[in-house]
Amino acid sequence: MRDSFVLSSPSTFGKMTKTTTKQLLWLDLLRGIAALIVLMGHLRSVLFQDYEKIQNPNAIAKAFYFITGFGHQAVILFFVLSGFFIIKSIHDAHAKNNWSWKQYLLNRLSRLWMVLIPGLILGAFWDQLGLYLNPQFDIYTGAIEHLVYFNPQGHLGLGVFLGNLFFLQTIFFPTYGTNGALWSLSNEFWYYIIFPCLYIAYQVRTTISRKIIFFFIGMLLLSAFQYFSMDIATHPRDYFFIWMFGGLSLFLSRQPLHLFKTPITSVILAGMLIGMLIGIRIQLLPLIFNDWGLGVITLLLVCGLSQIEMKPLWLQKISSFLSNISYTLYIVHLPFVVFISSQMASQRLDFSTANLIKYLGIFFVAILYAYSVYYLFERNTNRVKNYIQKFIK
Repeated sequence: MRDSFVLSSPSTFGKMTKTTTKQLLWLDLLRGIAALIVLMGHLRSVLFQDYEKIQNPNAIAKAFYFITGFGHQAVILFFVLSGFFIIKSIHDAHAKNNWSWKQYLLNRLSRLWMVLIPGLILGAFWDQLGLYLNPQFDIYTGAIEHLVYFNPQGHLGLGVFLGNLFFLQTIFFPTYGTNGALWSLSNEFWYYIIFPCLYIAYQVRTTISRKIIFFFIGMLLLSAFQYFSMDIATHPRDYFFIWMFGGLSLFLSRQPLHLFKTPITSVILAGMLIGMLIGIRIQLLPLIFNDWGLGVITLLLVCGLSQIEMKPLWLQKISSFLSNISYTLYIVHLPFVVFISSQMASQRLDFSTANLIKYLGIFFVAILYAYSVYYLFERNTNRVKNYIQKFIK
């Protein structure tokens, strides 16, 4: 299966709603850590040879490859967190009787496009420059079978650009250039459209005919998404239900369940989450240790963390910083790290202490690069959205 290096999505990613309480800062921290895990895994896959090709790996190499191998699981975390924030915004808007499709789509598209548009343009720049300077780099030639979706050859045309711009990657188009991580953004966007239809059909007080119409539209979109999916590894239908686990965690967090309000419960759940991640990596009892199991543990952890206040000021600052850049980091990192890696050699590097230092250098430079893009674009999302809103009115 494609790993996240493959999603999320934060992903899903990025801040879906403005976090104004100290409780939600724990979720911001979880989202930021997930984004860093995705970066770690992608960079390792692009820069270093596969683990199977290492002769007599030492303890450091074993630990490094193990720690950097949780990218796919990070995407599952993104999906649950995204479901929590999006479903929360939909439910609260309906509860206040101020829901409108126009406002909802404006909020979602402004958030997504504010980063996606410059991300696609920057990705095209880095890919074209890398193909010009070192076309023999094994990522650019598609020589690595399990990283073939990073191959930009034939994936840099205008049609693919527009397909990714309108979230049709993995449906009718491949992901753009080397940015294979964009698969999860397509899932995210269509979940944003499908869920409100089903919510109106089930939850909203309206006419029976309107409920039937919205239910039919929602199920039709979900079925079409599954049917037309170009890559079975994207599992759009399965991930949609895992994404909705975020809504279940929202429902549980609003019940008088005092057990979830104690920090010790969140500590236990965090330990269970780590145990689930390790179990998945070592392929322990796949019937239990899988994406579904991870989704269940995550929804319980989100339920607990959403009710606990983050007190240390230094941790609040770290959480806010990582959460602020998480969506941008997810969208823009891959073409950048592929280009930087392509300037090291024509083939991926063997694991060594010297090359590990290079890895760490690229890792921190990629974070700085993502912050720069965030500062120029995503940081101004509300300003641009308000301008568009005034223009529409």
